[in-house]
Amino acid sequence: MIELIPAISVKYKKVVRINGYNPNDLVLYNHDPLDWAMKLEDCGIQRVVLMDVEGLEQRKVVDTDALEKISGFTSMKVDFGGGLQKEADLRLAFEHGADRILAASVVEFNQEIFSSWLVTFTPAKIVLSLDIIEGKVLYRQHGQIAETELEQVVDYFYEQGITTIKCAMHGWSMEKAITHYEPLVKKYPEIHFTAATGIKSLDDIKKLQQAGLDGAVFAKALLDEQITLKELETFIKENK
Repeated sequence: MIELIPAISVKYKKVVRINGYNPNDLVLYNHDPLDWAMKLEDCGIQRVVLMDVEGLEQRKVVDTDALEKISGFTSMKVDFGGGLQKEADLRLAFEHGADRILAASVVEFNQEIFSSWLVTFTPAKIVLSLDIIEGKVLYRQHGQIAETELEQVVDYFYEQGITTIKCAMHGWSMEKAITHYEPLVKKYPEIHFTAATGIKSLDDIKKLQQAGLDGAVFAKALLDEQITLKELETFIKENK
């Protein structure tokens, strides 16, 4: 079964949602992060993505409170992201309960530093998180937004030993995104590919599963009740 990984973004001690690619464009929900996480666990969820939005903005880890609570008061594994720029940031995240960290392409796309993290912490603890628009990976370089070919990025980090990649394909329908996921899944069977963005229903998750994706990260569909918690629970039970 495809792994279902709800995303919980946190700012102001509340659950928020980043609208698209812009971390400054937020939708605020009146959910306490731990309460929301516990509801997800009750549905059968075993892993969540937790995003420190302030950390993302300040380019350093800022808020470890939700991470510590969710990892401490639930049995779920937490993939933590937001502002991870230095080895010390990763160590801080792991110390507060992260199971894996999300290393985003906005880490100045410093391939040497990223590769050193894979050696220090092992590939099992690092998820490469890519933002993709029109088939190109977007990242920051010298303070500017740059882009490069998706397959070129995957090729490089495959050689470095990466085992999990989260791809957020912005601006595409699920059908179009799948046409770009499928070649990657076939070419790199050793890599676990997780799809993010664009998931609006359980049918979308089924399509991703049929296309060979290993995981699905989603937030809006749950927060806006396009997928209800009850439907999520039923889906998980039926697909065990």
